[in-house]
Amino acid sequence: MATLFGSPALAGDNGDGTAGCNYGEICLNYSNPGGNWQRHFWKGGNDTGYWTDVRDSHQTSTLVHDQASSLKNRDSSCDVLEVDYNGTAIRNQQWFANGASSFVGFTSAMNDKNDAHWRCRNGGV
Repeated sequence: MATLFGSPALAGDNGDGTAGCNYGEICLNYSNPGGNWQRHFWKGGNDTGYWTDVRDSHQTSTLVHDQASSLKNRDSSCDVLEVDYNGTAIRNQQWFANGASSFVGFTSAMNDKNDAHWRCRNGGV
């Protein structure tokens, strides 16, 4: 998988580690009824790791990669680009404005095809 800008987030990037999608975090939501599975990040990078059920904070056994349906960008200063790779090239992409108060659904081209997310239009991680 190619890197769009910067370096990928570490697998240990769990945002602030709490159930809520808080200020400064980039939060993905699993495409399940009720939307209770989320994955939070501080930095840009690959959509790695497993979903966490925010109702009881347990980690699921389902990988985040290619399983998200929406994103909430609580980043403090940057828009976020979510991308879907086709080998080393970007197949689909979608921008999310910072400061969101709710999850924004992926377009049909991006739904369940998330590979990586990147902060800032100038290539910030």
